Amino acid sequence: MSTREWFQGLPVIDATEDMELQCHPSDQISGVPFDAHNCAVAVSCRRMFHDAVVYQTRAYIRLAHDSPAWVKFVFPTATQRLMKEFDVDPAQIKRSAKSAFSAPVKVQLRVPPPSLRVGARAGSSGTNKRSGNGRKPTTMRLTDMTKTIKPKN
Repeated sequence: MSTREWFQGLPVIDATEDMELQCHPSDQISGVPFDAHNCAVAVSCRRMFHDAVVYQTRAYIRLAHDSPAWVKFVFPTATQRLMKEFDVDPAQIKRSAKSAFSAPVKVQLRVPPPSLRVGARAGSSGTNKRSGNGRKPTTMRLTDMTKTIKPKN
């Protein structure tokens, strides 16, 4: 396995399938806003899997205790908006049985696109070796730049 990305001492591999999980109101109550290890989405991931670290655009999940790698997922835009609603200021919500979300909410975890996969390089989407953007390289024409040189006698 040739990975170029490491997270907390373990290699990172890309997810192969999309996943969906339920974020319960109890996850938001027990979650800590603005904490990647303990936010509401990370708490709901840990209910199903061994460990999870959740950032605004991506999540790293260890599927089992003896898992040799982290699996990288990305969040679609709708899930990112939902996570901003979860991460409200603790002074604005009361830590009681009442939550801002009274019903379970579906959170989508997607396979990373090719530009965000492990080992992807910036500008590597093109096929041209010189420019990297898929277009043919421009060439200069030297047809009118030649001089006629007369030999010396």
